[in-house]
Amino acid sequence: MAPIAKRRRISPEVESPPASTQNGVSSEEKIEDFYRNAAGWDLEQDYENRPRNLKKKKEETRLPIKTSEGWVEQAPAVVEQKEEDADSFLGSGDEAEAVDEDDDEEEDEEPEVPQISPREQILQAKEDLARVASLISEDPEEHIGQLKKLQVHATSQNRTVVKLCMATQLAIYRDIIPGYRIRPVSKEELKQKLSKDVRKLRNFEQMLVGGYHEYVRSLTRAAKKSGDKNKEAASVATVAISCACTLLNTVPHFNFRGDLINILVGRLSIRQVNPDFHKCVECLETLFRDDEDGNASREAVDLLCKMMKSRSYNIHESVLNTFLHLRLLSEFAHRSSSTRTDKSEDEPAVKQKQKREFRTKKERKRLREVKGVEKEFREADATVSHEERDKNQSEMLKLVFVAYFRILKQRVPQLMGAVLEGLARYAHLINQDFFGDILEALRELVISTEAAEQALAEEDEDASTAPRNINRESLLCIITAFALLQGQDVVKSVGSLHLDLEFFITHLYKTLLPSSMNPDLELSAKSLRLRDPHGNDDEALLPQQAKHKINVQTTTVLLLRSLSSVLLPPQNLRSVPPLRLAAFAKQLLTISLQLPEKSCLAMMGLLQQVSKVQGKKIAALWYTEERKGDALYYAPQIQAYIQEQRSETHNHINDQSEQHIPHDEPRALEPGQQQAVPPPRPFIEDAEEDEQEQPDAPFNDFAGPAGPPQDDDDGEPGPVNPRPQAPPGSNNNRTIGAKKAKSLQRRDQRRAYHEFMRSQGEAQRARDAEGAEEREAQLAAERARRAAKEAEVEAKRAKEREEKRLKEEKAREEEMQRREGAVRLVREQLGTRRIVDLEDVARRIGGNVGREWVEGLVRASGLLAESQGQYHTMITANGWVVRVEREDMEALYSDAVATADEDGTVSYSELGGRLESILEKGLAAR
Repeated sequence: MAPIAKRRRISPEVESPPASTQNGVSSEEKIEDFYRNAAGWDLEQDYENRPRNLKKKKEETRLPIKTSEGWVEQAPAVVEQKEEDADSFLGSGDEAEAVDEDDDEEEDEEPEVPQISPREQILQAKEDLARVASLISEDPEEHIGQLKKLQVHATSQNRTVVKLCMATQLAIYRDIIPGYRIRPVSKEELKQKLSKDVRKLRNFEQMLVGGYHEYVRSLTRAAKKSGDKNKEAASVATVAISCACTLLNTVPHFNFRGDLINILVGRLSIRQVNPDFHKCVECLETLFRDDEDGNASREAVDLLCKMMKSRSYNIHESVLNTFLHLRLLSEFAHRSSSTRTDKSEDEPAVKQKQKREFRTKKERKRLREVKGVEKEFREADATVSHEERDKNQSEMLKLVFVAYFRILKQRVPQLMGAVLEGLARYAHLINQDFFGDILEALRELVISTEAAEQALAEEDEDASTAPRNINRESLLCIITAFALLQGQDVVKSVGSLHLDLEFFITHLYKTLLPSSMNPDLELSAKSLRLRDPHGNDDEALLPQQAKHKINVQTTTVLLLRSLSSVLLPPQNLRSVPPLRLAAFAKQLLTISLQLPEKSCLAMMGLLQQVSKVQGKKIAALWYTEERKGDALYYAPQIQAYIQEQRSETHNHINDQSEQHIPHDEPRALEPGQQQAVPPPRPFIEDAEEDEQEQPDAPFNDFAGPAGPPQDDDDGEPGPVNPRPQAPPGSNNNRTIGAKKAKSLQRRDQRRAYHEFMRSQGEAQRARDAEGAEEREAQLAAERARRAAKEAEVEAKRAKEREEKRLKEEKAREEEMQRREGAVRLVREQLGTRRIVDLEDVARRIGGNVGREWVEGLVRASGLLAESQGQYHTMITANGWVVRVEREDMEALYSDAVATADEDGTVSYSELGGRLESILEKGLAAR
């Protein structure tokens, strides 16, 4: 924006003094002199000679731009300036007279109007932001004051400039924010004397916190306009929410974390679902999953619970589903074992002795001390973090359960599914004292959903609210009820806690047949399908709402989970009564005829597992002549019909003779005992009435009533159902009792079963014997191939070992030759020159050896100890080996006596220097 020219006031003209004599000359005389000399003036030439202020084109340099090819210099831009009235600061006189003091004050108070186009504003803002960001990124501590310049652009009237400023500040703060939380400085600390580095660091931290606080406040103000009808304000709010989400996920440990969470919670309190809403939900889920100590998660859960309570839980379902991403599920997912210890990390394996790194005794001692200190630090940190994490997680768990229980109490329709799923997921963390109340609430919920199902289908709901799925909610209630018992060791204390799940089992049995008729049985919340123009639940499974549901399992999966909990409890299989297993098995076989293909296969798999685990309890279903069950408890809708059949059966049994006793005849009654009525079949069939119409049919002890029917295939012979045979014609063919008939029948069945298993075994042995020789040949060939391969590998290893040994021997011999050559060279030079330079010897030997190596060889060879009484060999501090003879010592003595001090003393340094000069003279002489 071009600067505005300031206006200046013209000072009033000073009135000239009255005409009077000044210095003895009157004013009239001065005027006459002026006119007299005016004729000689050259005014035009003087005007031409005056200096002029020419208008120069002002150029504005621009910063270089960084591209993929490197830095590119920009051409300077010419700044267009408006023409001014005058060159001087006074301006025109007429304009100055028309402006007074009040007008100036009004013009100063008016806002400055930008003089450039919005596009130029954006380009100029980009250049300024890039320059400031580059300076701060290069040296944050030195240019931390540049953050104030970024705040100037945040107050611009151009929305694009504001968004660019937000994005730039986000990138800068992500780079310069430290990995710790900055605490405020107290008054006592301000009075302390600090070093230069500490003072510089403290100033950087305080300016960083101040600028970051202002940035978070600007994000909060901008995010409040989310969902506004003004598109520009809504776009700025979208950018602000994105920045807040990014900061919360990247630097959750830094200051003003609560303000960032408030931005997200404020947006989630609005039920309007848009991309900003999804972004906030995903941000909270990521925060919950990645939070290690639980401080940020606890703060977020606390704010979410307060927000939900203030809005009377009139929120979207996905907000409540964020609780399922807390680390409570991963930290406490299973109970700890009493027989083993869980280890977080695998202990490093002990290295072999050959692969251990060589360390000296001092290094090993230092490493032991360092490891001990590190272990103490780790234990201290683990203790603090463990205690803090446990405290935070217990607080979060309490807040989550309070929210769930309040929603259950208020029965918010759109949140029932999420609450039930959450209770089922967190069942292993709920206190056992609350189990009774929770089961009662679930029972009332199932009853209320059944009663309100018809009314809910008729009433018109809001278009933004997905209609309730009564079947899914009831299945979730059943799953939650059984998850409470299976999540903890409650099965052993069911009697003491007075927990009864018969209501849920009965409800599940009654809903099996209606569930099989559901056309959407295999559709989940994420399934894509066309809308049903005649249905009311077409909005429940739309793709745009599917991603907000945490429970995306199909109704078939929920049904299988419920049935598995009822029929195959993981902790107490023996507690399931046979009557319940038989009734459910028969009902599942019945509904499998109406189920879709995949659901039918899944149901058959469940029945196969039930038959494998509970085979003895449901074995009576596979025989047509076994005792009947009533199934009264699991089929209340046929109670009246069963009572009617019972009365007819009672009258029929009283008329029967003792010669025709059926297999299921009751035992003899004791005195005072009432007649027991045999129960009818567990499942009413059309053929049962035909059987009751012929009560006097002759009964055969072996083949049943007058032979099997012609079209019945249930009695085909097999391993558990032998072929009926006619009784032999003998005197022993007499009528026997029911108990004896059953015993004979079981004996024949066992015999047939054993015969069948024997034949199957013989057939299997015959099949195995057919390919035995071929398999043996293949195994022998494989063993020979492996033996040859192993021999080849072993030969290769032996060759490598031999080569390695020869190589080591050669290297050892070369090393010995080098050592002997070095000692021999030193000995020869001592004999000829009496002085040897060890550095020179090392260079002549070659290799990576030095003076120390040669010196060690000389000392180890015993060369210094060789003495014949005429000389002495020694090594100097400078790395020279010298041989001092008797003549050298005599010369040194005489020289020392001649040059001694007055008291006759000579220092060791002087003696060493004189001895060195004597040896050098002798070397030069030779």
